[in-house]
Amino acid sequence: MAKLIPSTKTARLINFSRKERLFEDFFDNMVKTTERIEALFDVTGVKQQVIGSDYSLHSSGKVEAKEHLSNNRAWLLVSELYDYAVEGIDPRSRQHSVSGHPGVLVIDAGEVIALLTGEEDAPLQAWHEIVMMADGRHVMDLGEGIREERLALLANVDLRTVRNAISSGALLSNKEDGPYIGSDSARAWLMGRKGFKPTVFASDTAMEIADVQTPASFGALLRQRRLEREQQFAVAEVPTPAPLLDAYPGLTKEILAEAEAGVFRVALSLTRPLADYYGIDRDAVLDCVMRVFFPEELAALTRARTGHLNLVASSDSVEGSL
Repeated sequence: MAKLIPSTKTARLINFSRKERLFEDFFDNMVKTTERIEALFDVTGVKQQVIGSDYSLHSSGKVEAKEHLSNNRAWLLVSELYDYAVEGIDPRSRQHSVSGHPGVLVIDAGEVIALLTGEEDAPLQAWHEIVMMADGRHVMDLGEGIREERLALLANVDLRTVRNAISSGALLSNKEDGPYIGSDSARAWLMGRKGFKPTVFASDTAMEIADVQTPASFGALLRQRRLEREQQFAVAEVPTPAPLLDAYPGLTKEILAEAEAGVFRVALSLTRPLADYYGIDRDAVLDCVMRVFFPEELAALTRARTGHLNLVASSDSVEGSL
């Protein structure tokens, strides 16, 4: 059977820049797959429904067949998968998304690629690697650990480069639960890779800070607020909050760009000017930062505060009884 997972021993870089080439491969394999289904199940009409004709790889009518397939849900799914994996376009930012959610997208598009994989024929290995890239991006956007090979694909480097980064301390790996790399560490490292594009999420619905639960959505909120404020300042012709950057050296343009990509390396003491820069409530920003990026510390502080309040209540109760 064709392998679904790329070999981790080969050191090669992948060129995903040609979606047209991938469509040609997808088309050829879809023709073979529908023919195989019809032969194995002794049915007819499958290929007709999928590509719009009885076209075979050695007959005419290819242009019309490709046009028909380009509007098929299977291709729209894997095309959306490519955009999410390679370009960082979250399907929720699309007005007419086929999947509606990256988790659904990875599963459904992965099944399409698996269906095209047979004993003798299989789609390009790049398709399987794109599935792995999308899966890695999704778990990282959720704030979860990412596997080494998926991180290597997102960075478009060989696996040895990732392992060298782990050995040097540039990447933090948790080997107790497997070769997983923390999402914060992976994001920060990926920001320095030339070919990586951070996840872009835009919605027609205004995002509220109380709804932010992941690093990716935190970055999306900051981008959304910055764009809104830029439009407001352009219309009103009033000074922008840019001077804040001069007053606080820790808020550099690079640091803010990282924050908008979901990488938070801002000192907690600067969350107030950060909130002012983006025009968001100060306390809400601090609460969100703690909730998303420092959940363990927040839980410890909450337990300590609860314990203190219980102690005070107990003391008041004793004094009252006296």
